[in-house]
Amino acid sequence: MSSQSRAAVLAGRDFRWLVAASAFNSVGFGGDFVIIGLLPLLATGSSGWVGVSIALYHVPQLFLGVPAGAVSDRVDRRRLLRGTELGLIVAFAAFVLVALQGDIGLGAALAIVTVLGALRAVYHPVRLSYAFDLGGPAHAVSALGWVTLSVRAGMLVGAVSCGAAFQHLGAAFAFGLLGVAECAALACLLRLRSAGVAAEVDHTPLRRNIADYLREIVTNRTLLILTVVTALVEVFGTSYHTALPELALMRLEIDADGFGLLHGAQAAGGLVAGVILTWYGNIRRRGVTYIAVVTVLGVGILILGATTSVPGVLLILALVAGMICAWDILTQAMMQLCVPNRLRGRAMGAWVFAIGSSPLGHLEMGLLASTLGLGTALYLNGAGVLLVIAVAALLAPALRRL
Repeated sequence: MSSQSRAAVLAGRDFRWLVAASAFNSVGFGGDFVIIGLLPLLATGSSGWVGVSIALYHVPQLFLGVPAGAVSDRVDRRRLLRGTELGLIVAFAAFVLVALQGDIGLGAALAIVTVLGALRAVYHPVRLSYAFDLGGPAHAVSALGWVTLSVRAGMLVGAVSCGAAFQHLGAAFAFGLLGVAECAALACLLRLRSAGVAAEVDHTPLRRNIADYLREIVTNRTLLILTVVTALVEVFGTSYHTALPELALMRLEIDADGFGLLHGAQAAGGLVAGVILTWYGNIRRRGVTYIAVVTVLGVGILILGATTSVPGVLLILALVAGMICAWDILTQAMMQLCVPNRLRGRAMGAWVFAIGSSPLGHLEMGLLASTLGLGTALYLNGAGVLLVIAVAALLAPALRRL
């Protein structure tokens, strides 16, 4: 991809506002992961409840991903983005009031993460579809790469600042900080003017809209393969997040500041991967690259299970997060490119639905960490990632040809 082609994606005024909105929104998104890890652990002292918390954060993706994608194919995506952003602002304001009442118990913590998960489940597929709208098919990977860069940069700021605020100023201040970032995101979204060069509104009734998608996923082998592999890799490949609070507070013996740094390292790794894919987005053999990325992800999780030093954990987390970022971008681009233009929102809904399988992974990680130990749990999940991608590469040759 030439430098002129890369620059063309960012040249659009509305795309720049989308990138800015994504960065501010992801300050809150990065803070989510600090909140959903710390609140249940502080309330119970158990990694098992951390797994439950992260599972509840992702459960809405199973129920809202495809409907959100279907709705985004029927309405102006800009309006849907703004409405969801407003919901996030109201939610964080409510969380501030809850935190001001005193210590946050387990019930309140689980309610908070479920609300955040539901709002994010609607927001993500709409933003990804709108990024494709603005970039067009010719610049799909690069457009998604720019958005991912802004997301990872925002997550880096959000994770570190939320961890520090939580440690030194309390939960109410941390929630307020994230709410302010969401306000900035809404201000950027209000500046959007264009629906995008690839925008197409499907006015069919919602029930038929979803039925069209179901027929597509049954008949479109490429979409089906990507959805299944994404769901399985999500179970084993991202569940390591459940282990991070215990890893930070018990193995590494660091506090909330340090916990924020662990998430900051992941955001930094994702940022680097996003830069690479944005710069070299015109990948001819996406399927082979996809397999290689998932393989490195599995190996990284195995290494994480044996790492006991803070610098080593930071480096491995950056590597693992970088692979997850690259995997996300490749999956999002391939899923949108393999379906008719009118189904792209639903394709991203399928991606959100697939990553909605992660609660299974977080629950099993919490259970394994509590019963077999942290290291063993990470070894088993890393091996699971390698097994899934090996079987997919052997049994689904179409994946290698994408």
